[in-house]
Amino acid sequence: MPSPIPRTRAKPGRPAKADPPRIPHEEIDRLLVYGEMVEVEGKEPEVHYPTYRQLADKYGVSLSSIAEYSKRHRCRRRRGEAAMRVATRAEDKLVEKRASKLAMNKSNVLAIIDEYLNQFRQALQEGRVRVDAVSDFNTIMRLKEFLEGGADSRQEVHTTLTLEQLQLKHKQALQRQDEVESELTGTVVSRKLVVTEGKPAPARDEDESDEEDAEPVLNDVDDEELEDDEEEPFVRAPALPALSRAKFPKGK
Repeated sequence: MPSPIPRTRAKPGRPAKADPPRIPHEEIDRLLVYGEMVEVEGKEPEVHYPTYRQLADKYGVSLSSIAEYSKRHRCRRRRGEAAMRVATRAEDKLVEKRASKLAMNKSNVLAIIDEYLNQFRQALQEGRVRVDAVSDFNTIMRLKEFLEGGADSRQEVHTTLTLEQLQLKHKQALQRQDEVESELTGTVVSRKLVVTEGKPAPARDEDESDEEDAEPVLNDVDDEELEDDEEEPFVRAPALPALSRAKFPKGK
C-alpha cells in the first residue's frame, strides 16, 4: 500500500527573497492598463477593464494591495494614454488603407490608358485607324495628363487690358504704396471735412500750410473810414531831447 503524500504547509510570515511572487504583477498591470476583449452577443467585441474587487477576488489578494499597486504605477493615467495611442494607430491604419486603395485605382486607370495607347499605335501602324481621326487620341491624352497632375489643355489664352484698366491699376498701386509708407514711418494722416455752400468739399490734410487755410479777417469798419485813413499824411513824432549826465550828480 503506497504511503500517503505528506502535505506541505505554507511557511508563516514573510516569504523568502528567492521565492516567486505570490501576486502576478505583470498580469494585473496588463489588465489595469490595456484591459481584456469581451464578446457581447449582437455587438462588436469591446474592451473591458476589471475593477479592483474583481482582481482581488480572482488572484486571492487584498483589495488594498491592488489599489496600492495601481496608484504606485499610475495605471489609470497609463490607461488613458494607451487608449489615445490605440485610437491614433487605428486611424492611421484606416487612412493608409484608404490611400492605398485610391492609389491602386489610379494606377489601374493609368495602366488601362497606356494599354489603349499601345493598341492605338499598333492599329495606326497597321492602317486600321484613320490618320485624320485624332479626337479619341486627343481625349485620352488629356485624360492621362490630368491624372498625372499635368495640364489637361494645350490652349493659350491671351488677354489685353484697356487704357482705363491700366490707369485704374496704376492708381490703386500708388494708393497702396502711400498706405504702406505711412504705416512703416508711423505717421497718422487725419482727414477733416470742409463744408462750402451746404455741400461737402473734399477733405484736406492738416499738414497743409496755414496760409492756404487762413482767410483774411477784417474789422467792422466802413470803407469810407478806410479811405480817410489812407488820405491822412503820415507825421513823424518829434524826438525827445537827450539828457545830459551832468544834471544828475553821482550819489555819495
